[in-house]
Amino acid sequence: MSEQLTHKFWKVFNFYDMIFPLFLFIAGVAIPFSVNKRLRQGYTKRQIYFHALSRLLILSVLGFLLANRGIRNFEWENYRYTHVLVRIGIGWFFATIIFLNTKIKGQVIWFSSLLLGYWAIMMLAPVPGVGAGVLTPEGNFAGYVDRLLLPGKFYSGYFLNIWIRKAF
Repeated sequence: MSEQLTHKFWKVFNFYDMIFPLFLFIAGVAIPFSVNKRLRQGYTKRQIYFHALSRLLILSVLGFLLANRGIRNFEWENYRYTHVLVRIGIGWFFATIIFLNTKIKGQVIWFSSLLLGYWAIMMLAPVPGVGAGVLTPEGNFAGYVDRLLLPGKFYSGYFLNIWIRKAF
């Protein structure tokens, strides 16, 4: 059982690796219920947009504080924007906007387009020095963009060390 409660870096699939995707799934499933309830209570779309934006900001601030262990220990050069709460807030915000502005057919189109688009980028976009379709930690396109655009200290020095070795 203890094997299922630890992350096996890039080797096997276990329960621990499903916690974040499952949480996002549950948050997404709750959107129709919460948004429809607000609409029945007389909220306008504008008010719901504001609520979604405020939730995004609250989750982002909480993620910021947790990632930096509070304000006192803040080091801008080591901060990363990828805390799990920030990602949940961003996903929830955009899913709410899509739900509010599309019918089921539009939602299926959004879902399919995002899924196929992500697959296409990961498999077809070349990573400099590696090529396209390489799904290793150092060779996948998402990791390349992460190293290129996001400053700060990585969760594991692994990605950063590979990037530095290849860059210099």
